[in-house]
Amino acid sequence: MSKKKKFAALLQTAQQEVEHTEVYIKEHIEILDELRDLIRPLSDEEYKQLEQNILEEGCRDPLVVWKDSRAQRYVLIDGHHRYGICQRHKLPFKIELREFENIEAVKDWMVNNQLGKRNLTKEEMAYLRGYQYNRFKQKSGNIANLKQFAGQAEEQPKEEGSTAEKLANVFKVSDKTIKRDGQYAEGLDRLSEGMPGLKNKILKGELKVPAKVLRQVPKMSEAEVAQLRETLLQSPTKQAGSKNKRKTSPAPKKDKVSRLKAEVMQLLKQVEDETLLLQVKKLLQG
Repeated sequence: MSKKKKFAALLQTAQQEVEHTEVYIKEHIEILDELRDLIRPLSDEEYKQLEQNILEEGCRDPLVVWKDSRAQRYVLIDGHHRYGICQRHKLPFKIELREFENIEAVKDWMVNNQLGKRNLTKEEMAYLRGYQYNRFKQKSGNIANLKQFAGQAEEQPKEEGSTAEKLANVFKVSDKTIKRDGQYAEGLDRLSEGMPGLKNKILKGELKVPAKVLRQVPKMSEAEVAQLRETLLQSPTKQAGSKNKRKTSPAPKKDKVSRLKAEVMQLLKQVEDETLLLQVKKLLQG
C-alpha cells in the first residue's frame, strides 16, 4: 500500500473515531436539575417561536456540554430548550465540549452566560446576581472563575473589598444592590421550594410580587411562608374568574396591585412576630 493510501486510511479511521465519539456523547447527554434550574424559562410564545425557527432552519447553534472527566459523564449546560425540541422532532444538532474543574465552576459559567443575555427581566437579573452573591458568601463560588468568565469585560473584578463589592464591580451595580439581590434570591428560593412553576412565573413577571416582600420571606416562619405561597397561587384563579360569568371590563392595573397588597395584608394578620409584621406593612404601604 502506498504512503498516500495509508495516510487516507488513517485519516478515514480518525474521522470515524471522532464521529463515533460525538454520536456516543449525544446519546449519553445528562441533564442535572440543579443546573437546568439556572436556565432562563421561556414563555409559551417564546418557546413556540424557537421551535418554529428550529423546524425551519435547523439547530444552528451548538449545545454546550460539560465533559465531567471525574464522573465520566457528559452534562448539558446550555441549550436545554433546543435539546428538548431536537429530541422530540428527532433533529440533528451540534455540540461544543467544555471542561471545568468542578460543578461550582460550571455554575459560575452558567450564571454569567445567562446574565449576558439581553432579554432578561429585572426579576431574573436580580435573582441571578443574588444567587451568585449567596454562593460566594458560602464559599461555593470562586472569584477566580468570575475573572475568567468576565475576561472580556472592560474591567476585571477587584481583588480587595467584600464579596458584595467584588460582585458589584463585575455586574456594574452598587454593593447595596447586590446584598438586596441576595435577600431576594434567598426569599424566592424559599417561597418556591419544590414549586419551579411558581418561581418561573415570578421571574418572568407573570406573577407580580413586590421585591420588598420577597426580601422578608427568609425571616418568616414555615407557616407564614406556606400561607403566603397559598395566597399567591390562588390569585391567578380569582382574577381569571368563571367562564360562565358575564364578561366585564378588565380592572386597571393599579386596582390589581391594590387587591394583591390587600390579600397579603390580610395574610399577615396571622403573623405572630409583631416587629416583622410592622416592617412588612410599612414596605407594602410605601
